[in-house]
Amino acid sequence: MKKYPKVIKVKAISSLKLEILFENGEQKLYNVSKLINLSPFDKLTDYNFFKQVKVDENGYGIYWDDNLDLAESELFENSIAISSIVLRS
Repeated sequence: MKKYPKVIKVKAISSLKLEILFENGEQKLYNVSKLINLSPFDKLTDYNFFKQVKVDENGYGIYWDDNLDLAESELFENSIAISSIVLRS
């Protein structure tokens, strides 16, 4: 089984986008929009709820409430390294 770096920090930076810092120093951008058509992720369209995201106590993911969370593997595998994001003019 592949081991993924733990989540150190998470921040909602815009509607449905999270900035995540992993223990290995990588900073990534995760877009939650692909999940909002699935229950209970549809609750994340409420930005006030979305920005309440927290890191799991042990760093194995993030959560919003007892029924809504994402594992570190999902976040690490399906996010984009911030340094590789190219801003278009």
